[in-house]
Amino acid sequence: MVLNDYYETFEEGFDFLIAIGSVIGVFGIIIGMLGLMVLSNKYKSKMAFVLLPSIFLVILCGFDTGLRYFGMY
Repeated sequence: MVLNDYYETFEEGFDFLIAIGSVIGVFGIIIGMLGLMVLSNKYKSKMAFVLLPSIFLVILCGFDTGLRYFGMY
């Protein structure tokens, strides 16, 4: 019984981390794309370092996982 509760809590925490990664990835892509369109050339390379990890997070965690988890969808 206690072991089952432990695994349930672990699974809920893991689902939460995947959802947070998905939301951060989606918002990072939005900010990165806006930064690439608006900012000067000096800051465009820095926006690429925001965009690439965000794409990786979306690939790893899923696009709509966090949106469904937090009810934004």
